[in-house]
Amino acid sequence: MSITNKVIEISKYKPKKNQLLMAKVLSEEPLEIEIIGDKKRIITKDLIIKSKHLTDYVVMADIENDSDAEIELEKIFCTPAPIPCTGLNHNHGTIDKIGITDFQLTVKNHLEVDDIIMCLSFDYGNKYYILDRVV
Repeated sequence: MSITNKVIEISKYKPKKNQLLMAKVLSEEPLEIEIIGDKKRIITKDLIIKSKHLTDYVVMADIENDSDAEIELEKIFCTPAPIPCTGLNHNHGTIDKIGITDFQLTVKNHLEVDDIIMCLSFDYGNKYYILDRVV
């Protein structure tokens, strides 16, 4: 085998500078992925960079209701109740707009075993950036 053929043979197995690859999550903690089509290429957490949106994280949120819908408080306070309100002369009123502000919302979006992901291999296969899940 000539020197040229040996170089070509070796270059087949050397990762390219940048590649877009599909992978499968093998374990969550520690994170390990397997490149689809190459069962021998298991990537460990030390080589993986993942986006925040692929983790569990907390955000502050507001919910506003600008609709014209009304909430009848009688339905909330009187049914079911130990002492029914029927026949009593009273009014609980209504709420026409309701909102919640400044509450913590936990987004649970971590990668799970068997998720199929798209990742970018860079630095000649020394780092892998997980872009997103494939649906």
